[in-house]
Amino acid sequence: AIPKLIVQTYKSRDTVPDKMRQYARKVQELHPGWTYLFFDDADIAAFIAEREPAWVAQYEALRHAPIQRVDLFRYLAVSHWGGFYLDLDVLLSQPLDEQVSLSEQDPSARAVFPFERMIEPSVHPSLVGEVGTRTLVGQYAFGATPRHPFLAAILRYVRRASLEPRW
Repeated sequence: AIPKLIVQTYKSRDTVPDKMRQYARKVQELHPGWTYLFFDDADIAAFIAEREPAWVAQYEALRHAPIQRVDLFRYLAVSHWGGFYLDLDVLLSQPLDEQVSLSEQDPSARAVFPFERMIEPSVHPSLVGEVGTRTLVGQYAFGATPRHPFLAAILRYVRRASLEPRW
């Protein structure tokens, strides 16, 4: 089953906007008894160094686009522990308990990701033109069991894309 764990991040604990603090509190209120982990940029670097050292060089190479470091972290954290990652600007209206229950009953429900349809070609021209799809898999909110094969595939593609940028 997907563990009852929620991971959220922001660049600095001291600069989280009030609205996002409210959303984070709401997430915690909806999930009593769950483990809640918050990481700032320093925590993220420490997590990768201590728990996923094979990714340190890749993480450090992502200097020009800091959001890529956070993107890598969210995949690594959920792959490592399992649980759910939620961007701080995600406002939940109900708890994620149903997703956990489904993952206990159905092996195909052990990874949950949002899908975005109807992508505008002007917004993502390479996705529509070169890949031929108008659908994105969202990474602003997702959950999975530890070491889930879908997350392993994402991480393989992240590594490949950094090593072969034209890929």
